[in-house]
Amino acid sequence: MSNIIEKEVRGSLDKEIAKKISIYAKKAGWKEHTYRQVSIYCDTDHIPTIGSVAGGKGRLIIDIRDSGIKIKIKLGNALDFERKEYTINCSAESYEAIGVLLKVLDVKNGFVRTFDRTDYVTSDGVQLTVKLNCFMGDHYELERNSDDSSTVQTFNDILNDLSLVVWTKEELAQAIQNDHDKVVAQDICEFLKGLNK
Repeated sequence: MSNIIEKEVRGSLDKEIAKKISIYAKKAGWKEHTYRQVSIYCDTDHIPTIGSVAGGKGRLIIDIRDSGIKIKIKLGNALDFERKEYTINCSAESYEAIGVLLKVLDVKNGFVRTFDRTDYVTSDGVQLTVKLNCFMGDHYELERNSDDSSTVQTFNDILNDLSLVVWTKEELAQAIQNDHDKVVAQDICEFLKGLNK
């Protein structure tokens, strides 16, 4: 389990900007990892300590990646710049057990999103993620987990060098709403059981 203070900005991009990011990252020698990700945003509207995306205090997410499955809780509103993140790493064999655990805790439904993701990581830990073929629309996420001056400088240089436009709170809220309008709730346990087949 980890306790990460995540400081993140997001904004829309197109395939041309995604290509520009890839070239920039390669020239700078950043680590790169591309994969297909499935994220299940759990329906926690009935849990007062977490609540809804727009007005809530956090988010419970199941992330399925090529490296396994993660249960993540992000504390803080999705529209804010800074949130705490806690992660539990699980193996692929845990799919059904995670579904059953959440069901027992009365978290039964979730909103499944699938997208193509590339993570670029700098030597000082700044991460630039490109998400394509996403219900929210193609977008980037730029995050840092430190306020160290060199890390903040790298973070700002990336924004400036790539001319990345950051979503305002209103634009981010609209992107999240667009996503919600397209995704239908599914039974989490049944969805995860199906992944084991």
